[in-house]
Amino acid sequence: MPTYRLLWILLLYPLLSSCDRATPDQPAATPAYIFPRAPAVSDAQGRPHDSLTFYLPPVDSLYAYYPEDLPGSSRDARHDFLTHLSAELYYFGAPVLANVPQPGRTWRALRHSGFDYTTLFTVRETAPGRAQLRIQTLDRHPRIGGPTAPPPPPPVLRDAAGRLIPRDTSTTPEHRAYEAWARQPPQLVCDTTFALTAAQRQQVLRHFEQTLPAQSGVSNDIADCCDGASWLLEAQTPGQYRFWLHREGSSTQGLAGWLLQQGRRARCLPPE
Repeated sequence: MPTYRLLWILLLYPLLSSCDRATPDQPAATPAYIFPRAPAVSDAQGRPHDSLTFYLPPVDSLYAYYPEDLPGSSRDARHDFLTHLSAELYYFGAPVLANVPQPGRTWRALRHSGFDYTTLFTVRETAPGRAQLRIQTLDRHPRIGGPTAPPPPPPVLRDAAGRLIPRDTSTTPEHRAYEAWARQPPQLVCDTTFALTAAQRQQVLRHFEQTLPAQSGVSNDIADCCDGASWLLEAQTPGQYRFWLHREGSSTQGLAGWLLQQGRRARCLPPE
């Protein structure tokens, strides 16, 4: 082989071989999420069958968190709080994003609070560069057990003197009406959808990307008592799904602040 040809091969080999390797400027592609499409979870469109549906991926390791005050101990959050959040999503009529991919891309934020309406914010891409925001609120927290489960027991009531009123023996129409109301499943009190401007779309998607970690899971701060509000965030594309459950930080900033502001403007949430 002529010397000049061997020299050219030696010079070009590093360039040719580098084409097969990922570089820092060209990271390897994220593996596609495998949607299980389990018929026991939902139908082919992602609609759940009943309020016992678990909305998140069935991988127990995703839901273990470690309270700071108990080093080395773990607790499985899947079967209590996340089950309740799944029931809330069911009563919103929300599809199971982790089971069946929806058309386009979808971002969802469920806000659970003991003091405010339970609210669901859904950002859906309707066309390239276009998106809409749907805001829904429930009038109460759901019961667990599915549509055919027996109703929960009536709430404990007291009369004006502080004495307990035996169940189903309320002496006033107001008490009887409240007991009947408490037995009913949650109802939507607000359901509104509107198109986002280009600036709004860029802003909310930036907030979602800044708040959602690269890996799904439950934040350690969920173990902190029961005050304030919690957010279950989800993001779905045709080839990827991820979620993140965390407690609300400053509600005046970031994703939480932006969504709550839109909810108040739409009159789905009370003013500050």
